[in-house]
Amino acid sequence: MECALSGKVTQHPVITRSGHVFEKALILKHLEVSGGTCPITKEPLSPQELIEVKVNPAVKPRPATAAHLPELLTIFQNEWDASALEAFHLKQQLGIVRQELAHSLYQLDAAQRVIARLLRERDEARETLARLQPPVGFSGAKADGPKPMEEENLGVTAEIVSKITRLSEELGKERQKRKVPAPSQDSIAAFKQTSSQNTHKAAEPGLLCLDIHPTDNSLIITGGVDKTAVLYNQETKKKVHTLLGHSKKVTAVKFHPKENAIYTASADKTVRIWTQRSDGIDCSSVVSVHSGPVSALDVHPTGDFLLSASHDRSWALHDVHTGHTLTHVANASADHGIASAMFHPDGILTATTNGNNIKVWDVRKQQEIANFSNAHTGLVASLCFSENGYQMVSGSSEALHLWDLRSPAAPVHSFAFESDFNLSSVSIDWSGKYVAAAGNEIRIFATRKFVPVASLKDHSQTVTGVKWAKSGFIASTSLDRSFKTFGSA
Repeated sequence: MECALSGKVTQHPVITRSGHVFEKALILKHLEVSGGTCPITKEPLSPQELIEVKVNPAVKPRPATAAHLPELLTIFQNEWDASALEAFHLKQQLGIVRQELAHSLYQLDAAQRVIARLLRERDEARETLARLQPPVGFSGAKADGPKPMEEENLGVTAEIVSKITRLSEELGKERQKRKVPAPSQDSIAAFKQTSSQNTHKAAEPGLLCLDIHPTDNSLIITGGVDKTAVLYNQETKKKVHTLLGHSKKVTAVKFHPKENAIYTASADKTVRIWTQRSDGIDCSSVVSVHSGPVSALDVHPTGDFLLSASHDRSWALHDVHTGHTLTHVANASADHGIASAMFHPDGILTATTNGNNIKVWDVRKQQEIANFSNAHTGLVASLCFSENGYQMVSGSSEALHLWDLRSPAAPVHSFAFESDFNLSSVSIDWSGKYVAAAGNEIRIFATRKFVPVASLKDHSQTVTGVKWAKSGFIASTSLDRSFKTFGSA
């Protein structure tokens, strides 16, 4: 069918009531221009009166120039040239887009480097400010240097002695009634890694210590080579706060069991007391009685006193709130500094390590009442009292010993390590049935026969700290910059 207007074959033919055939697009345009009259009959005509004709799509006749082979070759050559030219333009555009993308990526990388540098400078400025600024509510030693020991040594008064003795009696009676269910060896043997976090700076890798909150086991604090302590919430998987202020690596951390307070010790010879405030966590006191790196911290069962021990061969007792030092006990004759110290669960005794010796002290009199002379052939790196009140475990690079405090002449059980184990930390679970030892891996022993129950090898470098939670899981720190938790799957 040919269009009555154009004389060409129609692609979408329509017919009028007068019988004329038109190309639909042409007749509609004509009606719009002419005001609605038929181009042939000049009679009124509306678009609604057009009737579409159902025909097969027409094939356009070949142009006369394509009737012979040379003309066909010319057409194909022209189409090829057009395609090649289009491809060339597309390649040019692609090159321009690639250059713009590379430039944008370079700008993004530069921006990230600037942001990282600014964050690093901000952290360094905060650390410097925390060291130079007087602590909020300061009442202990000066932050910029040790205060003379004579000015701080307030003494253990008769009231304090009475309080410690009374609490010890109460805890002893309570322990006799308390029954703590012990997990089975099969459940301990099935321990697997349940979480792993890197919360400290990557520029100074290595975590050295940790503590788990006694009542809220979701809170874990870690201390690192980066001079900071980081409070982390295991339940929300978020970093709560970073404690800045120490000028050297953080070597020990401790929670207060009842109050919103944290204690940190450092190789900078100081102990810092941190308290929770509405706008965050601030340093309220700095204790500087030690002349060497502080290696251990512990909070007395009364919740009123803080124990610190140092490589200067001394230990000290402080007020947990003010930071005032109550007593400072030095042992100048010792060959080595104190690597580990801990209060007995009843609060009357404290134990310290000096070289390969373990000394037990009466806190009330600050007197040595027992000396486990040559307890190990190597340096004792860590010790821990059991909550049952009569057992203690100590560890060195060569062996792990379990002691019965009722007959301390010799260890009840021992386990010899291979030479490359490098023990750094020990911990006894709340039931007193299992011991965790940290070295190049974490090993768990049953205290009954001191046999290995499990071996956890998830850390890629030396494990520097291990701790049992009251709820039954284990947390650990390592030089690989991570702290991990382990428990039943």
